[in-house]
Amino acid sequence: MKTKKRLTEAEFSQVKALFPKMKARNMEAAYACMVDGRIQRVVAKEIGITDKAMCQIIGRIWIKFQAEVQRPAGWQIITVCLPPDQVNQVRQMEEEARKLIKK
Repeated sequence: MKTKKRLTEAEFSQVKALFPKMKARNMEAAYACMVDGRIQRVVAKEIGITDKAMCQIIGRIWIKFQAEVQRPAGWQIITVCLPPDQVNQVRQMEEEARKLIKK
């Protein structure tokens, strides 16, 4: 069974930041499908790409979302204010915790 690859606007915003080199039209098309719920085939035709290319764009975003944005069960999202030298330490802690879950 196919999984609907849907994201909230906030989730899409987070994952979008992980693709600084993706063309704006591709990102907008992915938004139309993943957030607005539009049909991939229709959006692909509108921007002049193949269905397969649209599927690949959404697939790349979905994989990155699952790996780096989606929170594991029981985890919490918080916002903190840290000195610049501690930001990398916190990011490393998250990466290490994610690696432990994948084992």
